[in-house]
Amino acid sequence: MTTCEILKFKSQYNIWMNHQLYEICTELTDSQRKRDLGAFFKSIHGTFNHIYLVDTLWLSRCNDSVLRVGKSLGDEVFSDFETLHLAHTALSQQLSQFVEGLSESDLDESVTYNSMQSGKQKSLPLGLLLFHLFNHQTHHRGQLTAMISQYVDDFGSTDMIFMPLAEVFFKTPVEEFTL
Repeated sequence: MTTCEILKFKSQYNIWMNHQLYEICTELTDSQRKRDLGAFFKSIHGTFNHIYLVDTLWLSRCNDSVLRVGKSLGDEVFSDFETLHLAHTALSQQLSQFVEGLSESDLDESVTYNSMQSGKQKSLPLGLLLFHLFNHQTHHRGQLTAMISQYVDDFGSTDMIFMPLAEVFFKTPVEEFTL
C-alpha cells in the first residue's frame, strides 16, 4: 500500500469509528455523556469535543482554511451532543475528501502553523501531520471506549481490519484476519 492509500484507509476508519461511537452514545443520557469519568477531557462529551476541535485545527492547518475553533485544546465547542455529532460527521467527511485528493508528492509538502501549546511557529511535512491526526483520534477513541464501557457492555469491534470495506483496502478477505 502507498502512503496515500494508508491515509485514505485511516480516513475511512475515522468515519466508521466515529459513527459507531456516536451511535452508541445516543443511547446514553446527557448526564452520562457529561459525567466526569477522570479522562484527560473528563467526560465522553468532553473527549468527543476535544477530538472535534483538534480535527478541525489540523484540517485547517493542512488545507489552509479557516475552520479554527477554540482557544485551548479543552474548550467545549458544542454543548449539545446532537449538534456535536452532526458537526463531527461533516468534518470527518471533509477530512476524507481532503485526503482523497492528495498525491504522494503532496505528503512531502511542508505545513507551517503556530502551535496552540507553545505559541511558536512550526513546520512539518503534511504526511506526518496527517499520521499524527489519525493517531490522535485513535488515542482518544481508546479513552472513549473505556468510558463507554462503564455504561454499555458491547459497542462492537473497534479493530481497523474489521471495518466494512477493509477487504477493498487490504485486497484480502476479512475472514483471514481473525485471531
